[in-house]
Amino acid sequence: MVKRSSTFDLMSHVNNTLLPVAWFDEGVERLGPEITDMIAPFIVYPPIMKAVLSYVVTTLALAFAATSAFILVRSKRDQSTTSNSTQEEGEEKDEDDEKEKVEEEEDKTCSEQRRALLNVVARKSPLTNDINA
Repeated sequence: MVKRSSTFDLMSHVNNTLLPVAWFDEGVERLGPEITDMIAPFIVYPPIMKAVLSYVVTTLALAFAATSAFILVRSKRDQSTTSNSTQEEGEEKDEDDEKEKVEEEEDKTCSEQRRALLNVVARKSPLTNDINA
């Protein structure tokens, strides 16, 4: 142990320090094969898994982003199609109403023409002359 000493100027600024007397150096190569076989996966596999998982996570993130963009674009398109179809339905309804009015007018005209034709035929018919006479 190294202690602070006030007698020596050089040692007056030193903190109390404990220095080891013996040093044991133990490395992986000095361990037995049983222990190295047990430790090896914990040393070798983490860097490999880190590389693999980074690619997997990146791929999943890109797939998620692409799917989200596709769904967003499709929903926007469906909304615009729905609003266009609503406008088209309104226009079709107006066209249908106009067609119905034209058909009603044609039916009235046809009915009037039939009545007029029946009146003309009835006046010229020999049977009506016999009945009138």
